Amino acid sequence: SAAGLAEFTTVPIRSAARWLAVKNRFFVSAAMSNWDAEGFEFCARRDMTRAEYRLSGLSARLQFAARQIPANGQCERITSLFIGPKKLSMLQKFDSASKLDEVMEFGMWSWLCKLLVPTLNGFYALIPNYGIAILLLTVLVRVLFWPLTHKSTESMKKMSEIQPKIKELQARFKDNPQKLQQETWAIYRENKVNPMASCLPMLVQIPVFIALFNVLRSAVELRYA
Repeated sequence: SAAGLAEFTTVPIRSAARWLAVKNRFFVSAAMSNWDAEGFEFCARRDMTRAEYRLSGLSARLQFAARQIPANGQCERITSLFIGPKKLSMLQKFDSASKLDEVMEFGMWSWLCKLLVPTLNGFYALIPNYGIAILLLTVLVRVLFWPLTHKSTESMKKMSEIQPKIKELQARFKDNPQKLQQETWAIYRENKVNPMASCLPMLVQIPVFIALFNVLRSAVELRYA
C-alpha cells in the first residue's frame, strides 16, 4: 500500500551536468546547455487516485550557479531541447562532446551496440521487415565468428578423442593429484590440445549477444514491429 506517501517527491543531486534527460523505453526529453550546471533535480508526481504507488508525472530541471555580469557586459546561455524518439542516428547528430547518445543506456558494450544498430537498419533498408533483419544480423554474427566456432569444434573433437587416456590416468593416479596434473598436461601437449580452446570462442561471443539484447530492447525502430 502507498497510503501516507506524499504526492510529490523531489530528489536534488549536487553534481555537474551538461545535459539532463527524462525518458522511458522509447522516448526522451532532454535539455542541453553550453554551461555546466552545478546540479539538477528530479520531481516525481504520484497518482493519488490509486492505492498503490504509481507515477502520474516526472519532471527534472538543471540548476545553474549565479554569475556576475560587469557593467555594460553581457552573458549568454544557450539551451537546446530534444524531445523525441531514442533513435541513435538522431541523438548522434548533437555535439559529440555532449554525449547525448548515452541516454540509450547500452552499458559497457556501448561501442558494439552502436555498430549493431546501423547494421540492423541496413538490413531493414534492404528487406523492410525487422524479423528478417534480425535473422540476417544473427547470420552475419555467426559468419564472422565461424573461424572461432570451427576452432572450438575441432578442439572439442580432439578432447573427445583423448578422453579414454585421461580416464586411464585418473584411475592410475587417483591418489596423486600432482602427478595426475603433470601427466594430463603431457597428453595435452603430445596431442596439441588446449582445453581452454573450446571455451574461449563462446566467451568471446557473449558480449555480442549481450549487445544484441540491449539493441533489441532499446531501439525505437522495433516499436510495434
